[in-house]
Amino acid sequence: MGDSAAENLVRHMAGGFSDARPGDWVSYRTDAGKGRVSFWRFSVVGAEKDALGRDALWIEIELGQHGDLRAPLAQIRMLVARRIGLVGDGVTRVFVALGVDRPQEVSPEQLGRILPPGPEQDDAPMPTDADGTTVRPGTESRLMTHAGTLPAIPTETYQRGSLVQRIWISHRLPLLHLAKLEMPGIGHAMEVTGFGGGARSRMVLPPGNDSKVRLEPQGRPGSSQQGD
Repeated sequence: MGDSAAENLVRHMAGGFSDARPGDWVSYRTDAGKGRVSFWRFSVVGAEKDALGRDALWIEIELGQHGDLRAPLAQIRMLVARRIGLVGDGVTRVFVALGVDRPQEVSPEQLGRILPPGPEQDDAPMPTDADGTTVRPGTESRLMTHAGTLPAIPTETYQRGSLVQRIWISHRLPLLHLAKLEMPGIGHAMEVTGFGGGARSRMVLPPGNDSKVRLEPQGRPGSSQQGD
C-alpha cells in the first residue's frame, strides 16, 4: 500500500498476543504524507483452538479512510495462534472482504501469499548490527496521543547515524501495545486513536458451504474500488 508506518503496524503483530482477551480493541491513524491518511481497527472477537490444537484468537482488522470505519475499504478476520502471532505459521484461517463485496475465506494453500514469514532466529547481540543499525531504548515517560496521555517507553532506531524510526510501547494498550510510531526520514507516522473492551465482530461471515476465494497474482482489476 506504500505506507511504511502501516506495514510496520502489521509486522508488529508477529510478536504474538499472549495477554490479549476477547473484546479487546485498539485503533490507529496512519499518515504516509501528501494527504495519504488511513485508519485501522484491530479487535479480538473470539477465542478457540485452531486446527493444530493451539490456543488461538479471532482477530478482526478494518482499514478505511475515515476514523469511524463505518464504510471500511477492507475487512480481514484471522484465526491467529496466540503465542505465535500474525506470521505464516501462526494463522490457519483468513476471511477477506474488499469494499462492499461479501467476505470470502482464503483457501488454505494460498495463506502464505498474504502472510509474512516468521522472524528469522538471530542470536546476535543488540543494539549494533552488521549493517550499521543501532537501537537505543529510552525510559518510560508520559506520552500524549489521540487516545489520551499514556505511560510509554520510546525506542529509537538509527541506521548509519540517521534516525529511521522512533516507536513508543505502552502496556496500557491491548493487543499491540503500540502507542506511536514515527519514521522521520520519509515523513510517515502512526498513532493510537482509541482502545477499550467489549468488541464484537463487525464482519458478516459467509455460509460454511461458500467457495473459498483464490487470490490473483496482481489482484483483480477494480476489486478495491468502491464508493465512499
